[in-house]
This record gives sequence, C-alpha cells and structure tokens, in this order.
Amino acid sequence: MNPATASTPAPEGFRLRAATHADGPEVQRLIFGVLREFGLCPEPAATDADLLDIEVAYGSRGGWFMVLEEESTGSLVGSVALLPRSASEVELRKMYLSPAHRGRGLGRFLLGTALDEARRRGFHRMVLETAAALERAVRLYESAGFRRSDAAPHACRCEIVMSLDLQDASLEDLGRRSMETHYERLLGPIYGWMVGDFEAAVERATRSFQELRIGMPGPGGPDTVFDLGCGHGVHSVALARMGCPVTAVDLSDALLREVSERSRGLPVRTVRSDLVGFLASASGQPAGIVCLGDTLPHLPSVAEVRRMLDRAAALLGSGGFLVLGFRDYSGTPPEGDARFIPVRSDADRIHTCFLEYLGTTVRVHDLVHTRGPDGWTLQVGSYTKLRLDPAEVSGWMRSAGFAVEDAGAARGMRTLVGRR
Repeated sequence: MNPATASTPAPEGFRLRAATHADGPEVQRLIFGVLREFGLCPEPAATDADLLDIEVAYGSRGGWFMVLEEESTGSLVGSVALLPRSASEVELRKMYLSPAHRGRGLGRFLLGTALDEARRRGFHRMVLETAAALERAVRLYESAGFRRSDAAPHACRCEIVMSLDLQDASLEDLGRRSMETHYERLLGPIYGWMVGDFEAAVERATRSFQELRIGMPGPGGPDTVFDLGCGHGVHSVALARMGCPVTAVDLSDALLREVSERSRGLPVRTVRSDLVGFLASASGQPAGIVCLGDTLPHLPSVAEVRRMLDRAAALLGSGGFLVLGFRDYSGTPPEGDARFIPVRSDADRIHTCFLEYLGTTVRVHDLVHTRGPDGWTLQVGSYTKLRLDPAEVSGWMRSAGFAVEDAGAARGMRTLVGRR
C-alpha cells in the first residue's frame, strides 16, 4: 500500500497514519459501530470485505487507507480510504468518525487530506457512495463541491452516489466554500444591520487610517488601495473619501452590491474574488492593501495566509502599506457560558454567536432569530476561522519583507501595519 501523505498536519492531539493488517479489528469496530448507530447494516461479505485484510485489499490495487489516532490514548477514532476505479477515477471509501470525536473539524480534515492525495496522484474525478441517514456527512461532501449522480450504487446500504471534478477541489476550497455559503445564506443579508450605523463606522475607520498615517496618496505615486474582504464597504468608502481609488474585493455578491450602492460617486471598483486569488492575478502597483474586519482568519489555512502576505509584499513598492485587522483567538479558549457572544439585537432580530475551539481553528456558530408575521424563526449556520497569534503573524510579515508596527487592539480587533 502506498505510504501516507498529507499536505496539512493532523489537528493537535491526533495522528494520521497508514493502516495495517493489524488495524483490521479496530477499524471494523469503528465502522460497524457507526453503521449500527444510524440503523445501517455492515456487509462483511460484500462492500465491507475490504476490511478483512486492509493491506491486501488496498495495496494490491494501488489504494490508500488511513486511520486517525488520538495521541493521548492511542485510540483509533477515524478512517478514510481511496480505491482507484480507473486511471482517472478514484473512489472515496470508509470515511468514518467515532461519535465522541465529531464536531471538531476532523471529518473536514480527513476529506481534505483524501482530496489532496487524490489530486497528488493525478486522478481527475472522485466518486463516493453514502446513505441518506448520514446527513452530516452528506452536507460535508456537498460543501466540498460533490454533486449527486444518477448512477446506481454498488453497496446495498447506500442510496446516494456523488462525484467531484478534482480540479475544482482542494482543502482550501473546502473551507472557502463553507465560509462563502455561510455569508451568502445567513450573514450577507444582515451584515449592515450587524455593524450598525454605517456613517459612524466610516468616521471611526477614517480616524483610524489618519492615526496610522495611511491612505493618503502621495504625489506622482500609486494611489489605488485594495480592500480585501471589504464587507459592505465601511473601509472602502472611508478610503475613497480620503482621496484613494479603491478596489473592493469580496466573495459575497450581496455585500458587493451594497458596496456599489453606498459608494456611488466615489472611486470604488468592486471585484468578486477570494483574497489570494485576487492578489495572484492583480497587475499594477497599489499604494496599499487593507484586510480588516476579521477577514484574515477566514482564510482556510496558515499556508494561505503566508501566500497572501508574500504576494502583497511582491505587489507593493517602496512606501507601500499593508494593514491587517483580526480577532486574536490564540489565547486560552473560553469555557461554559463565555463561549456565547451576543452580537446585536433589536425588537425584530437577535444575533448570537457561539465559539467552538478546535485546536488551531475555531468554529463559529451563528444563531439568528427573526420576528415575522407568524412569530419567531431561527436560522443557524457555522464556518471555521483560524486562530492566528498576532506575534506569529508579525513574524510572517517580517519574513515577507515588511517593517511591522503593532497598533494594538480596539473594539476587539488587533491591528498590524506593515510598510515596505
């Protein structure tokens, strides 16, 4: 069987390794236990026969079978496998997690690792079979871009066949799509309400830019500022009113429409793109780049953060600036009721946030209660953010070529300013 590979380290406290023949009984206990939990029947003489000798079943066919262990106990808590169907198509198999270890981002990690491995091996398409009873797994696959197929499943317990073009999928895509969907469905439509008085927010942003000595275009030099993760336009409008042409970048169509409406008559251009993708394709030299409003932790990995910083440094000339603003989640995780954050409320809407700390990330759960003609309704959604340590981010900025100033924290946001 091919050796284990993973482009992203296992979450803190866990170890991912290649399965061996000796793991067979433990893997069977895990998988058969989960199946029975959801009223599904193991098939040791059919689709589960590969578990009788994992090394033979997968090694002889160029497959890949990984198990996830808890480091403190050595317990096997998860599994994921790939089995080629042809030179271009691979099947995702045996992806399971123990009940006690769900909700920690481990399923996302296993799926992302499998996607990366399949792409590394040159497969063009991934297929899987699953059961409708495994609702959380189906939602995870859909968030990664899998689409349902009309093909008939091979396993008797499965009703759903899904497929994915691997050229469209990566571990970064998984996090990005989850965040994008969350904002389009839940937060985008109420973003302006969440922030409150727009003009007051613009005034605060303007004062902040002036105190940091940024945003004022110099004579004869570049004057455009890139606003990455622009939201509904507070910083874009502030910069434009200060005399800077702005390119406002976001993934949310709803928010970009709001930016266009609020910046009428101002030199603001909107672009729908992810942050790193926009910087990778940007041409010309901007005067500066701002990434505020806790946008930076939305990136799907530390590697993506560092790519963004490196590309920003390459785009900016002497005197160019980079301003980052983000919440510091790197400290001791809150416990109990402290994990609940009241965001905003009025007579017709209540927005509460719940934080779930998962090693190097935090899962943000948004609960929005809205009063309508028939009473109150509840919308719930979640996405993952990075736990970024300001000291580490400062070090990455210096490595990219910035002179860094820590401007401190205000309204819960830590601000770092880099100058070229």
